This record gives sequence, structure tokens and C-alpha cells, in this order.
Amino acid sequence: MEAVKIKQNTVQTQKLKLIPSVKQSLQYLQMPIQELSSYIEEMSMRNPLLDVEMPPIGEPYPQARIEKPDTDEISVREVFRRDGSRQNEATDTDFTDVYLSEKTFSEYLLDQLGQMKELDERQLKQCRILVGCLNSSGYMDCSLKELSEVTGVSEFELEQALYVIQMLDPPGVGASSLSECLLIQLAQSSKFNAVNVALVQRGLPLLASGDMAGLRRLLGVSDAELSEAVDTVRSLNPIPSQGFGNGNNTGYVIPEATVSCEDGKLTVELNRRAFPRVKLQNEYCDMLGQDEYSDAHDYLKKAMSEAKDVLYGLGEREKTLDRLIGFVIRRQQEYFLHCADLVPLTMSEVAQELGCCVSTVSRAVSDKYILFGSKLLPLRSFFASGLSSNDGGAVTPSAIKRQLQNFISDEDKRHPLSDETLRCMFTKLGLNISRRTIAKYRG
Repeated sequence: MEAVKIKQNTVQTQKLKLIPSVKQSLQYLQMPIQELSSYIEEMSMRNPLLDVEMPPIGEPYPQARIEKPDTDEISVREVFRRDGSRQNEATDTDFTDVYLSEKTFSEYLLDQLGQMKELDERQLKQCRILVGCLNSSGYMDCSLKELSEVTGVSEFELEQALYVIQMLDPPGVGASSLSECLLIQLAQSSKFNAVNVALVQRGLPLLASGDMAGLRRLLGVSDAELSEAVDTVRSLNPIPSQGFGNGNNTGYVIPEATVSCEDGKLTVELNRRAFPRVKLQNEYCDMLGQDEYSDAHDYLKKAMSEAKDVLYGLGEREKTLDRLIGFVIRRQQEYFLHCADLVPLTMSEVAQELGCCVSTVSRAVSDKYILFGSKLLPLRSFFASGLSSNDGGAVTPSAIKRQLQNFISDEDKRHPLSDETLRCMFTKLGLNISRRTIAKYRG
């Protein structure tokens, strides 16, 4: 594999010159509340100038459930449902709550990369960057194009690094969708055949809806062959990170903010009550100006500097998340008010609005959730790419796929519509979509 050539650019130079307080604030920004709370508590034990009041112990949102806005992704639970349980399991598995390994998922992947002697240092660095971009399920939902803009590495080189990630264990890691995750696993097994591949590429919506008759017609197989194919797909793992922790011992998710709707107006409130209250310890601060404690002056001065960096970092984290979440909610208000489709939104747009770089936005949305009613919604899930329309607007993949399903549901099953025919139908709606895109969403 060709060595990754890292272009020295302005962005990278700035990263190398970040002062400690800014570096620390970026570190805080990436941490979810649970992880950051544990980190701050540990810091207070090492620094006597930090006065930390931890929030009450206990799960603050016992009724909340993790969900995602309706996108072009097939429901994992629906695909893997079989009489209320996955195959060979006696009870319904909650994929979001299963943490078995003390080693984090990222650590497990990085350990494997460290053993790949065929990778040079630059390739290894790019692979590590991609590991840091994986979401909590082990999927790659960062845009390689945006990542290329931040790192100065070409998209092709990042694709090569992603290919390395997708060769790691567990199978399916680094996939961009459920379908790709399952295909990777099939390709690494003895079950890689035309029927199973077709089921994963084109049949997941029918499987999720329980339309076995439609699925059998789609695949052109017997009931026995269909049953075997479905069993094979349901034996795969839809969440590669299942069984790993996330760096803390919390078995639940704490939202960063609560979104509420009253009289048709949305309000956003940061979840400050679940976060430690941090301030300077006045008693030790007073000692800095007293001669009798001159022997401890250097120690206290250093501790004071570190404590102020902590307060600065926490303040910057709060301001950034407040602005970011507020902007995202305003852009996606139709989803919250009327359950409408998400509108196209990229991290580049948010970065421009906030006056920061894309990598900062990526850190800010990493493993963060917001509470809306009884739903815990991943902040990252509100970012949706868009396809251009003739009127200058954009349409999200979920809307494209929904319209495609409407077209297909009305077709003659004996003479299904070709990709070219569907492309022309979209053109009449003012949407310029390639046959390749139609084939992708049709699958």
C-alpha cells in the first residue's frame, strides 16, 4: 500500500501550536458528560485548588430511549426481530446497553493496528484518525471529503486507510451503513452467495417490515431458501462495537441538552444539573499571597494555572455546545415540530456558522445526545447530506428513498421499473439523480 503523504498546511501548523488551555478545551468538547464528569472528579483529587461538587448519583433519565431521526438507514431492531428476539437468543437484546469488555472499542482497534507491521507510520496515523471518527456503534459516519479538507490528506488515501479499518476485527467495523456492515461480514464468511448478498443489498426494507412474501418474490427463491438466507443475515452483528465499553463505567446515556416544545416554539436547555459544579477553592487561593506558605508557592501557582485551564475548557465546551445544538435545532425544527424529514445539513455549514473548523464540530457531536420527550437522539444523526434539485434547494437521502419506495410500490412486480426509468421519473420531479444513486438507494 502506498504510503500516505501528509501535506503540511495551515490547519496542521495551527494544531501544533495550540496552547494547553485550548488543547484541553478541545479534549473536553469531545467527551460526553459521563466521561468528562469522571475526568473532572479525578482532576479534583490531584489539584487542591479545584472545588468540585458532583451531581447526585443515579440515572437521571430512566424512561428515555435511544432513537435516531428517520434517515435512509434501515431499523436494526426491525431487521433483527424474530418473535421479539434475535436468532438463538432467548430474550430481546438491547444493542445500546450491552457492555461486556473493560477494554474500549477504540483501544481494541488500535491494538490491532499496532500489530500490522506492513503499515508505515504515516498510514498508521491516518488509520488512527479514522478510528477516532467512528461513532459509538462502530460505523464511519464522517465524510471523508470533509476529513480530507481538515487533514490535508486526499480522499483516495483516506479510502485506503478505511479499507484497512474494515479488515479489522470485529467484522463490519468502519461500514457507513447497516447494509455495508452486513456485506463486509458476509464477505469474510462462508455464507457469501448471491441470495444472501441480494437480501442485504435490496431486501432489508422488506425484512424489516416482515413482508416475507415480497422478499421471496424479490429474491426469486423458495420458502426454505428464504428461511436459510434470513437466518444467515440475522446471525450477523449489526453493531460491531457491541460488547465493548466507551471508556467509562456508565450503563446509560446522559443527554447534553433537553429540547422542549411549547405553543409551537422550541427551546433548548443544556443539562447543567447532570454536570459537576466546578470552582476555585478559595482557601488555597488565599495561600498564594501569604508569606508563610512561600515554600509551597511554586506548587500552588502551577495548580492555580491548571485549575484556571480546567474552568476555561469547561466554559468553552458549554458555549460551543450551546451554540451548536441551538443552530442544529433551528435548522431541523420541522423535524421536531411536525416529524418532517431532516433538511440537508453538513458539519462544514455548522463550522462556518460557529466560526470554527470541521474537526471541532466533529468533536462536539461525538457520542452526544439530546433529550426530546422520551427519546434520546444522537446529535450526530441530525447531519444529513443533500442532493441538489432544479429549484436550487436540496433533498435528503431519506426523502429520496421514501419517494423511491413510493415509485416501486406502484410498479408491476412482473416488470419492475429499470433504474433509467426511475431516474427519468425523478427528473420530472425536478431532482437530478444518477442511475448509480438510484441503484444505491434501491438496494
